[in-house]
Amino acid sequence: MRARHWWRVGLLGFALAGRATAQGATDRTDAQAWYATKLTLDLPKKWEVGLQWRARYDDDATSWRGAYVTTDVAKEIGPWTLEASHRLAVVEGERYHRVAAGGSWERRVGPTRVTARALLQRQLQVFEGNDETGTGASTFLRTRVQVRRTVSPRLAVYGSVEPYFAFGADYPIDNWRNTVGTRWSIGGGRTLDVYYIYRPDYAKAYNRLFHVIGVDLDATLKLPRR
Repeated sequence: MRARHWWRVGLLGFALAGRATAQGATDRTDAQAWYATKLTLDLPKKWEVGLQWRARYDDDATSWRGAYVTTDVAKEIGPWTLEASHRLAVVEGERYHRVAAGGSWERRVGPTRVTARALLQRQLQVFEGNDETGTGASTFLRTRVQVRRTVSPRLAVYGSVEPYFAFGADYPIDNWRNTVGTRWSIGGGRTLDVYYIYRPDYAKAYNRLFHVIGVDLDATLKLPRR
């Protein structure tokens, strides 16, 4: 498929997510704000290691939701990238550990970059005072297609569709993230990422819909090659 036709994949994702939401009553709609900062070490032999801290606010972006700390490692092999990550979330007094592993494939055509990614994700909830055993474990398959286009040497725009498939759930799609955003290189290896997520959620017995505005400040430190 030619890169200029991949935008149709994005439109299809938005349409499918909207149709799924319309099939059931949406009991809750909420606006959220996500803020994050990340440091990535660009290592020799195409390895990368990253550390990210994220804060989330819900209830129309007025209430503190929690903090999320993610560590990740990635290895680029030609058009493929293998990756793994661990995330610790502290939300409303409870801790959640999440591990994920998978890979992505990328194709570039001129200023357009198309990336397809699949991740297997496992989340375990641990309650305070009961660290030996956990409940609420869940496993997901995350699939994402993203199209990114370079507008200028410092500015790029992108869009993506990302359904989450839940193993063992009554409804196979747990939630669906449709994202549009811009990435602006501000110099010194730093990038400002501003995005919007349209996120239908089907994890509960009722449907939910979240509108997310996010701002990420990322910094990449390239270590010297020997």
